[in-house]
Amino acid sequence: MSALIQTLLPLPVVPVHLHLFRDNATRNFVDHYGYHRYDKSDLGWSKWAGKEPTVQWLEGSHLSQLTGSFVNEFVTVLARELAAIDKTDSS
Repeated sequence: MSALIQTLLPLPVVPVHLHLFRDNATRNFVDHYGYHRYDKSDLGWSKWAGKEPTVQWLEGSHLSQLTGSFVNEFVTVLARELAAIDKTDSS
């Protein structure tokens, strides 16, 4: 991305804590077109969120996490993260 485009894109108004669920299948994948930042654990979201996101690495591929043999692991980790958010929610 050029420096001019980066200066035109909006930055976050307030920091947002993101939780990313990444698949191990793409951990070392290199996208030669530059569309996705697989080389960064946060996929480049830190800039847009205003702070470093929490990254959960899960077994399998993106598809198998949602439909296949690893869906139970995904659901377990998601439930744990949601429960932690509920405990820290001050509203």
